[in-house]
Amino acid sequence: VICDRLMRALGVDADHDDDVAVMVLQQPARTGADAELFHNAALELLGGVEAAPRARAFAQGVLASWRFPVELCDLGVLAASELVANSLQHGTPPMRLRLRRTDRRLIVEVTDGDDHLPRRRRAEPGDESGRGISIVATIASSWGTRRTPGGGKAVWCEFALPDK
Repeated sequence: VICDRLMRALGVDADHDDDVAVMVLQQPARTGADAELFHNAALELLGGVEAAPRARAFAQGVLASWRFPVELCDLGVLAASELVANSLQHGTPPMRLRLRRTDRRLIVEVTDGDDHLPRRRRAEPGDESGRGISIVATIASSWGTRRTPGGGKAVWCEFALPDK
């Protein structure tokens, strides 16, 4: 019914001589335990020496409230800490930590106002920095970067959730 209505609204009828494809998805209503599977949480990072510990405490609290196994909570907090530290050192305000949970994955993302995309590099044993992205790449299922509207960037990583 929905597809037919869309086709009529577009003026597509039997005389139409070009291909048309329509896809309609219906997301099932989530109730009970499944109702809590899709969550978002965000923290604005103001900078300063308290920003990193505040981000770690925020991530720990959110991930624990989502009832993740301890090991996944620890990895998520470590990823948040590394991405936030990288943003505080190399980025510019405004900075934000965002955690997202779907039914299959945890996504940790940090955005800031600088458009310079980080890259994974090899830190020498004596280097004081340069390991953050490598740590994230090692512990996460995947990671990446993208430019954001307004000239900033997002650096993200994701973890596959364990099967129930």
